[in-house]
Amino acid sequence: LNSICGGRNDLSQYSNQNQSAKTNNKQTRNAQTRAATNEFLFGIDWNSLAIDLLSYDESEMCEQSYITGSSDIMQITTVNRSCRCVLFDQVFNSNSVLKQLLRLVRPILYGKIYYHPSNIHYDNIIKQINQTFESLDELVRLFRQMRLIFQPRYNISETICNIFSNSSFICQQLLIYNSSINYFTILTEFIACTELNRFIAMNSELEMIREGQNKALINNFLAAIKFMNDITNNDSLPKHIQFKIRMTLDRIDNTFRTEDRYFSYAPRVSVPSSTKYHSYAFIYLQNAIERAIINIHTGRTVPYGVQTQQMPYPCWINDKFVNSISRMLPLLMVLSWIFTVSMNV
Repeated sequence: LNSICGGRNDLSQYSNQNQSAKTNNKQTRNAQTRAATNEFLFGIDWNSLAIDLLSYDESEMCEQSYITGSSDIMQITTVNRSCRCVLFDQVFNSNSVLKQLLRLVRPILYGKIYYHPSNIHYDNIIKQINQTFESLDELVRLFRQMRLIFQPRYNISETICNIFSNSSFICQQLLIYNSSINYFTILTEFIACTELNRFIAMNSELEMIREGQNKALINNFLAAIKFMNDITNNDSLPKHIQFKIRMTLDRIDNTFRTEDRYFSYAPRVSVPSSTKYHSYAFIYLQNAIERAIINIHTGRTVPYGVQTQQMPYPCWINDKFVNSISRMLPLLMVLSWIFTVSMNV
């Protein structure tokens, strides 16, 4: 006993001290992980977020309320969503940068897509498009199975680290492994929040527009598709199918104009405001519709691929001085002219 316990015959005292050292080491590792996370990732404890996400069951639902409207006309809308997705919204809304990111990706993740009219031919096209979102469900199930495989290895490593508390290398590797699992969990559950049943048939184009405007108030509207060919179930699908995609003006430019309302001598390089058709999934939705139409007509699956290029712009230098006085200079010139004329009169 003397050789094992270092001169102590009280094994319980050694056990208590060892357990206390393990607890302190574990708290130190957690504190270091939280400090590193808070310093580099928007001040959010992502490890705790991963634990909180797994505390809810996959099918557990929670209520989430939205306040729409302004001033005296306000409305509270309550919906049932997955508790994990509600937790994501709460965390993202707590940070200004992540809140702007959520505003950008929310329609892509949850936004509804309305279409009109509804018949056998158009429903078949929509079914082909919806397979893209259905494949995400299989990806989420695969990621969750992978996490279940990784988790036991982490538990074994944690046990080894607790036994050999003086081994800094094992504990350091454990921190890295733990953070990797947590980030993987957050990514998996974030993808799982994607709405799979996107497409909803509408009875008329007017109803489709009204419903889209209502959903846009809570940032839950992606697009509306209007098929222009007037066909019935007894007709055959025409070779040339015309359709139009409608989104809110915050997402894409107004098609009544071919240039910006306020012209500026500068290339459109800011994202996402200058790349709206890319950033808000307009091009990808158009590509999905065209791929579905080709598949129905030819029976061939066209691979994904969207290649675009912005209009070339001449050599240009961003002169901050010119940008700062460009709006004030015309006013100053007019005032100077008025002052000169008034003095002469």
